Amino acid sequence: MSIAVANSSITASNLGEQSTGETRVGTSISYFVSTVALAGAGLGVGWRNDNLAVLGIVGFGVFLLAQVSFKRLSICLLHGLITGYIAYLLANPWMVWTIENLMDAATIKTFFVVQSVHLLHGGMYFSFAGLWWLSRKWSHYSWLAAPAIWLILESIYPAMFPTRQACLIVNAGPLIQISSIFGVAGVSLQVFAIASLLPLGCLIWKSKQQPYASQRRFTNYKSYVAGILILTSINFLWGAYRSNRIQQEAINFSGEYLSVGLIQGDTEYASYHQNFVQRSRDLSSAGCDLVLWPECSLGKYNRELVDFSDDSEVAMNSIGIGYQFRPLPDPGCYLLGGGYSWSGQLADYDAQVETKYVSAFLIDPQENLSGRHDKIELMAGGEYVPFANSFPQLSDWLVDEEEQDGVLLSRGELARPIGEVEGVSIAALLCCEDMYPRLAGKMTRQGADLIVCLANGMAFNSDIALHQHFNISRFRAVENNRHFIRCGSYGVSSLVMPNGTVNSRLACFAEEDLTLQIPKRKRTTTIFSQLGDTLTPFSYLLLVILGLVSCWKSLRLRGHEG
Repeated sequence: MSIAVANSSITASNLGEQSTGETRVGTSISYFVSTVALAGAGLGVGWRNDNLAVLGIVGFGVFLLAQVSFKRLSICLLHGLITGYIAYLLANPWMVWTIENLMDAATIKTFFVVQSVHLLHGGMYFSFAGLWWLSRKWSHYSWLAAPAIWLILESIYPAMFPTRQACLIVNAGPLIQISSIFGVAGVSLQVFAIASLLPLGCLIWKSKQQPYASQRRFTNYKSYVAGILILTSINFLWGAYRSNRIQQEAINFSGEYLSVGLIQGDTEYASYHQNFVQRSRDLSSAGCDLVLWPECSLGKYNRELVDFSDDSEVAMNSIGIGYQFRPLPDPGCYLLGGGYSWSGQLADYDAQVETKYVSAFLIDPQENLSGRHDKIELMAGGEYVPFANSFPQLSDWLVDEEEQDGVLLSRGELARPIGEVEGVSIAALLCCEDMYPRLAGKMTRQGADLIVCLANGMAFNSDIALHQHFNISRFRAVENNRHFIRCGSYGVSSLVMPNGTVNSRLACFAEEDLTLQIPKRKRTTTIFSQLGDTLTPFSYLLLVILGLVSCWKSLRLRGHEG
């Protein structure tokens, strides 16, 4: 009987252990699935809707909490990849239509490209998960390493929609003023810090439940939280002061203004040109010094053409049916619009194109060319195929429609102001260029008083993409302490104040005009516009220092043990 009892006891014990193990596995799987869903959905919805941006911060906090909870590298990597994929999938519902139209691709090709883009961005979370897991293994300062790793990855990944965590608090005016010192990376760091409060709070609570656990780590957690709250409070107070000061400067300004007329409209159909001409003349008659047209609203002109006042001369130096027109006959004001420029052999009306650029043209009231800016940062998919130089077959497979003149777009080389209008030096950006801080910063250092972006937007059938692009671009105003004007064919067309506040804007997809008054005054340059991105190099340095400190401590420990 004793043997039977013993056997039954062992069996019950085995069953109990097996049940506990199954429960633990079930709990782990449910925790993995739930945190992936919450983090991915929160980030995706937060990026997609400005009014729900707080969900994005909470989602990022859940992602960090899960990463701390998992002990195995493979689980961390898988969690990061799926979280990032879900986030970008939900944030970018417009991408299928966009890729299909940009590349004239079939359904299978479109599906392949869209999934590749989502996985590419999921790879950012994948990379962060792996690098942070390693830092937690070799360093006691992994919570200092985490934001450094994130900022480095943000700087490496391409500029797609959205790229920076900073966009989650773009409407929190006082908190985004830090970008005048550290750029958009500073705001991303602020978002990371706020999101970290969730996992840090959970770790502190867990430490309280285990009072005899590592008290040193418990103290560090509390120190991190205290530091985040103190620095966030300082940032908020300083940002509120800077924002209010800029608003008061605008209210109290008593000098002269540059009057700018902005035209938003669809440039896809041939009838748009005469419509733009008439609206521009109305704005000029109303006293506008400068009229803005979106990207791709002008023709395709020979780079040697500097006088647009003669119809036959313009036609002879133009290529493409429907593009052979004077931009704005007898304007009465300056015109800044986007089109194309090319160089090559010209015989009568037959042109052999050698190089071609997307360009912005500044044309004076006498229809002479005052300045031209050639697009430096081309849009992936729409203006070039990534990796096509290394894999030419990729371009042939993705793009069904050949270039009309057989010439691929070239990149501009010079980032400088395009010219002056009534004493105001203007920096002209083209579409996706407003997502690159270095371009606006370089033009500002060369004396630009006003930043203007001429956008297209016809590749998007959803205002979600237009608003995401706009949110990224708004930081250029704060970074450089300049007024920032966006003129898009579909939107978002607006005026952003030097503190990031949206002063005026037009509804997306609306055929409307907007008149803006820009103070004629020299604004001070910011620390960021002078020094550029300092946080990313500091992040690299910080990781090196933490690595050296950890190695030194490990060697000392081995020495004591020996």
